[in-house]
Amino acid sequence: MPKIVVVGGFVECKHSGRTKLKSGNAKLKIGGAEVVIAGGEVGVSFMPLTVPPTPPTPDNPAPCIQQTAAGTPSPCAITLLATSGISTKIKVDGVGVLLDTASGLATNPNDPSAQWTISDAGQALMEEA
Repeated sequence: MPKIVVVGGFVECKHSGRTKLKSGNAKLKIGGAEVVIAGGEVGVSFMPLTVPPTPPTPDNPAPCIQQTAAGTPSPCAITLLATSGISTKIKVDGVGVLLDTASGLATNPNDPSAQWTISDAGQALMEEA
């Protein structure tokens, strides 16, 4: 069964860029962490690959490593609205919570098929039945 995503969970682009979800809804918490509702995943930014490389942080442990055919960095910029993995059973203010099966598109000018997925729900206490 899919786990419910909370603030502190991670989203990852298809090029292995990884960043922490930081926005949730305080009306529902799991283990003290706010649940992420649909829309809370929009605009999450992946740490761009820079020269010299930006050191990883706990919130941004891995940059998007996508490059153009010429070898120029072309990182995924931000996440767009989830196209799957939104609960129809568990809602906050009428909006479904995000599940660890969620995915959607990421913006990348050189990879129109760039996608993101949830790589870590941020909690292991509650699943959607």
